[in-house]
Amino acid sequence: MLSFFLPVFLVFLFLGLPVFFALLAAPGLLLWAAGMERDITLLYRNVYTGMDSFPLMAIPFFMLAGELMNRSGITLRLVEFSQALVGHLRGGLAHVNVLSSMLFAGLSGSAVADVDARLIV
Repeated sequence: MLSFFLPVFLVFLFLGLPVFFALLAAPGLLLWAAGMERDITLLYRNVYTGMDSFPLMAIPFFMLAGELMNRSGITLRLVEFSQALVGHLRGGLAHVNVLSSMLFAGLSGSAVADVDARLIV
């Protein structure tokens, strides 16, 4: 059955189905075709329990925090502040990068939010 998963998954992708739904639909369809309907409920229950994780739920909130900081102008002000402090030094761009990251870390308390907020800038 595992050898049929990849072709079915690729067909779903070529039809334009998002990857998340293709990863759910392909094994569900194969289990239904094999007559294992009771295992379909186990599949979707395991998917839900896998997603019900506190660290995974924190990722969208850190992205939201980065977007809010970007839209409010905090990120631009922090970068400009860092530029004013250390931008004149040799290798100033690298210094501005490090200082901005330190300031983002102080504001958000998380390295993941720092990376996300810096990628948006």
